Amino acid sequence: MISSSFLNFLYLTLQTNRTRHLSIFIIGSLIVFILSSSLFIVSSLKYESKKVVEAMSDFTITKLNHRGYLHTSQIDELSQKYGLSAISSRVQERYFTTPQGYSFLIIGVDFFEEQGSKEFSDISKRGDFKKFLMGENMLIGQGVNDYLSKNHYDKYFNFKTPSGALKKINIFDTLAQNSSIVSNDMVIIPLSLAQEIFGMQEDELSSIGFNVPNDAEWDNVKLELYESFYDIDVVSKKEIQNMYDEIFNFKSGLFIMLFMILLFTYMVLLYTKYSSILSNEKREIGILRAIGWSINDVLKLKFSEMSFVVISSYLIGVLSAYIFVYIFNAPLLSSLFLGSSNLNLSIIFTPIIDMLSLMMIFLLFVVPFLVAVIIPTWRVASTNPKEALS
Repeated sequence: MISSSFLNFLYLTLQTNRTRHLSIFIIGSLIVFILSSSLFIVSSLKYESKKVVEAMSDFTITKLNHRGYLHTSQIDELSQKYGLSAISSRVQERYFTTPQGYSFLIIGVDFFEEQGSKEFSDISKRGDFKKFLMGENMLIGQGVNDYLSKNHYDKYFNFKTPSGALKKINIFDTLAQNSSIVSNDMVIIPLSLAQEIFGMQEDELSSIGFNVPNDAEWDNVKLELYESFYDIDVVSKKEIQNMYDEIFNFKSGLFIMLFMILLFTYMVLLYTKYSSILSNEKREIGILRAIGWSINDVLKLKFSEMSFVVISSYLIGVLSAYIFVYIFNAPLLSSLFLGSSNLNLSIIFTPIIDMLSLMMIFLLFVVPFLVAVIIPTWRVASTNPKEALS
């Protein structure tokens, strides 16, 4: 049990060395803040992308290299030959506002198909598709909404068809901002309107989605489709999710590398600094030894002193990162993860706490930190008290 005299001495030590501890506290908190912020951003982005991808069809078929279109007649062929379910027809093409300028990803959906309405109900603020289908309306992502507002299109937008005609489509609603990682530049409209904008025939489609109820058959179905149709590309939603994960993991990996470099450098500096400081405090430690303190008592004092500083800096770093990301939406730092070569991307991060990763940060930060202090302390405390006082 820790005695009250030990706690009093610990308090006095913290007060005496508060200037030295303040610099350690600030730098340590900053290191933890940077890594925790990247962790929170990546966890939130993975969660949102996973939620959107889960609502997609298990597989999507497109023409290889997007050369040409699929046809509605192929839907019956897929259904009868392969026994697929929830087959949905889709138009999914890029619409450029100006040549080489900003673009929208127009997705034409048959909302009378179960899969079509299900996939976009989760990212739409309003799922009232009956009202949506009563007119020529569109759902738009946050990036599209910002672009149209800046160009004074608050209620509608005129799309130009290949024939040169203008097609006026009303803005029905914006998609949920927390789904912007996927939906930022999306424009979702009924299938027939998308076909009209791109000058497509009624039986032409950009892609066909379908589900395979038995997960064990996914690879077999994909292989059979490639053997039957030489000019198609088949992508599963697992592959789409893996693509998002790889991007986020790569970017978070850069921050982890930066963290390790900073931490290693700081540990070396801390070790060197404390070796020098404790050498100057050799007499003080010698007095403690002379009045009956054991080496373990001295180590316990220094360990408790630095534990308080290090754990405090860790907690403040994590708390600051939480506020920075989930309350202020990580200004500046978020752009390193989101980026955009098209429309500006902003997102509201959903609070996701990965306890395992936070524990890993704690161990990577606290343990080396304490070791860098305990080793020089032990070397000084092991000196003969008479030699330390001489």
